Amino acid sequence: CSNFSESLRGAKYPRGINDEAISISFEDCFATAKAFAALTGRAPLAMTTKKMDSAEQYWRFMSWQCRLRRLSMRELDGRPTEGMSAGVYSVNGGDEQARLNFIITRENPQQRTAEIRHIVRKSRDPGEWRKNGLRLLAERHYQDDDAFVNDLTALFNLDSDLASALLDAGRCHLKFAEAGIEHGFDFDVRVLPRDDELFQATYWHNHLFNPSLPGQVQVLAFSPRL
Repeated sequence: CSNFSESLRGAKYPRGINDEAISISFEDCFATAKAFAALTGRAPLAMTTKKMDSAEQYWRFMSWQCRLRRLSMRELDGRPTEGMSAGVYSVNGGDEQARLNFIITRENPQQRTAEIRHIVRKSRDPGEWRKNGLRLLAERHYQDDDAFVNDLTALFNLDSDLASALLDAGRCHLKFAEAGIEHGFDFDVRVLPRDDELFQATYWHNHLFNPSLPGQVQVLAFSPRL
């Protein structure tokens, strides 16, 4: 994986694709518990319970991602929050090599993808795309935390050095963090064919917010190693 780290250093990818990427929750409580332990030297009861398995941890991560994306669509005009992007690392550790924005996709996404594609195709005004897309995504899209597939996706130019490095390595570690909440998992990485439903969902979601998105792109899928 040293080759992976070396390949990622200095990798360039286009702006607007991946140039970086409120309720009380379990994660909020855990962050508070860690702060309590640091100040008092005593672990609260919440920190002495049985450790969750990786599948449950990942479900909580996806639930958190849904909350962040509801906030983004309803209050931030679709702008991604810090926790919607991740630092990219070798699975062997080391420094952060890049930062990516990710899409999460609902199960059986064909209908939602068709709705977004219709929004884009029925008007030449990107302002209309954003307005109607935000209404759709804010109202219904991220409401059901358990309605999303485990795979994350990210979109790249065809000549992206970063995408090539990720595919050569075949796996990576992603770290997400915001407001004291942190999640990190190892992922297998693969390229998606253009007719794959995750490719189509990722492409049209990105196009909704990026009118200049080229027609020829590649989409990578990141499958958690649970």
